[in-house]
Amino acid sequence: MRKENISTYPAVRVKATGEAIEVLSEVIFRYSSTGIEEFDNGFLACFPAGTARKDLEGLIAEMAGALKRSGMETGFQAEVEMIPEYDWVSELRKRFRSFRVGEGMIVRPPWEPPVDGLLNLLIEPSMAFGTGEHPTTRLCLEEIERVSRNGNGGSLLDVGTGSGILAIAARKLGFSPVSGIDNDPVAVEIATDNRRRNGVEDVIIQRAIPGEIRRHYDIVVANLTSRIIMDVTNDLMRVAGKKGEIIISGILEDQRKEMVRHLERLDLHILNDVSLEGWVMLHLKRR
Repeated sequence: MRKENISTYPAVRVKATGEAIEVLSEVIFRYSSTGIEEFDNGFLACFPAGTARKDLEGLIAEMAGALKRSGMETGFQAEVEMIPEYDWVSELRKRFRSFRVGEGMIVRPPWEPPVDGLLNLLIEPSMAFGTGEHPTTRLCLEEIERVSRNGNGGSLLDVGTGSGILAIAARKLGFSPVSGIDNDPVAVEIATDNRRRNGVEDVIIQRAIPGEIRRHYDIVVANLTSRIIMDVTNDLMRVAGKKGEIIISGILEDQRKEMVRHLERLDLHILNDVSLEGWVMLHLKRR
């Protein structure tokens, strides 16, 4: 009997924990990954068909080097695999169900009906970006909601907007004007689609990095990684100006002390400090 040909594509399966995953993810983001599926003990990064094995082996070597430079040489395993092709987006659609966040918001897929009495955030799942379920995103959503309840809205910039969920939520909560920036063209496309889906087309979505932003915002949100936040803190402060506030997340609990020392050196004061499932959100303002 003739066997049916099954298309496959290359992937790198990574086993690691804690802070090591953050370092490895930063390396992956510099490559042309078509999607990342996260697990409790690592992730699977997929790549376009035809990607050479030697290139992915070079990626693994680069990840090992990044860990060594960070003083984390143990607990890391990675290997190249050939993964049977299937519809990732369909799989994500099967898994994604609406969920409550904060006091009055619900994140839901477009195919589920709206929920009366709650602020509905419609997000189409994609392989490249999450749906808002990650603890760091939830922490930022809840802090943006808290700020809006206290009447401290105004203009808001979402740095590393991804799916656009934070910028969309901010606009629906009354912030204006609202902008979302990302250096990934795929993120810009997805965030633009989600903006349209939520009926907040006055939210500005653009491909940019913090250093390219020239205007000031009352609130600057950066849900990134600890290392990237440290690299761009001065730009975040410049964009927030003397009176603006900064909300950061993507910080692991064991990175908190290092981050706080970094912020104190820049004379930033912590207004709010919340943790969820091992992740930290800090709300900051100049002293």
